[in-house]
Amino acid sequence: MLFILFNPFLAAPAAEFSPQACKVKDPEGLTYIALGKAVLRLPITQLAMTHALAFDSEPLPPRDPDEPQGCPNNPLQQQSLILNFGFDNWLKDRKRPSTLLLEEIRLIASPTDYWGIRYEDMHSAQCKVFSRRKHLSNGLVGCLPPKTAENSDSEDAGSYTVSKEIYHAPFDKVFAISCLPSVPKGTRCNVSYKILPSVNLVYTFLTATIKLEDAIDLDRQIRDSVWHAVVPNYKWN
Repeated sequence: MLFILFNPFLAAPAAEFSPQACKVKDPEGLTYIALGKAVLRLPITQLAMTHALAFDSEPLPPRDPDEPQGCPNNPLQQQSLILNFGFDNWLKDRKRPSTLLLEEIRLIASPTDYWGIRYEDMHSAQCKVFSRRKHLSNGLVGCLPPKTAENSDSEDAGSYTVSKEIYHAPFDKVFAISCLPSVPKGTRCNVSYKILPSVNLVYTFLTATIKLEDAIDLDRQIRDSVWHAVVPNYKWN
């Protein structure tokens, strides 16, 4: 079977990938995609979009440059991936909440010392300004602006964190969620953290479809699925 990899900056497909063309074949016909030094085995049909390396980035030397890109010995090296709404087909645990309801899931190659948007710092600042608190059954605690007629349609808007004893982001970081009013109504929540030494995870959801009470269970499923896709101890040339 032939799959097409799209580059969003080109009108035509950027590359074609056929698992059968690989000298060393993946037993499940999955595509090997690299974000920095991290290599993931992914079903190509679950990728909504890939973004090529920046023009000034130096690609890592593959084990076999004569192999088609996407093969085990020549992973397709990308700057970021956007996973499509079918991401829940990738999950081992099919219980609700479903990632079909996510706005976006993105994996981004990043330096080891870049942690992405630090929503936990924004939470600390917001809690100094807003005195209203919201305590959820899963341990999340929100700092929210005062209720007004203008924000009545986005009652979940605010900044949330949870005690590290209950749940935390990888690398022993605080797990934080930033929720803002959405248009035309409702609340859109954002999560961002480093999930692998060279990869940051970013995703967005609406509280109308995924309740904040389910946010930790959802994050655990997404995180475990990404870790499950990682090729352990992948050796570059």
